[in-house]
Amino acid sequence: MNEPTSRRRPVPASAPAEPTNTAPVATAADASPTDPVPSDGADQSNPAPPVPASALVDARVLVAHGGHQPNDVVALSPDEAAAAEAFGLVDTNPVAVAYAKSLGA
Repeated sequence: MNEPTSRRRPVPASAPAEPTNTAPVATAADASPTDPVPSDGADQSNPAPPVPASALVDARVLVAHGGHQPNDVVALSPDEAAAAEAFGLVDTNPVAVAYAKSLGA
């Protein structure tokens, strides 16, 4: 009986397994104090103003992270709450928040 043919090609032992990139890599240590701030879209010289307490969103913590334990209730800005909920870290549903508050009070 014939064995199935392999589609893999052997690589000679002297050949590198991965192509190497010989381009230099810039690090933070290479930057001088006069270099402009990288343009990643965030202005680091003017941090965003604090969010007013009335605009904060209560959220139930689902996963232990950042010093918070499951069923803690945290107050987040709307943007932070949306991001944390997208990652599965919190639940902003009012029923979930009320449940978490009933556990710890």
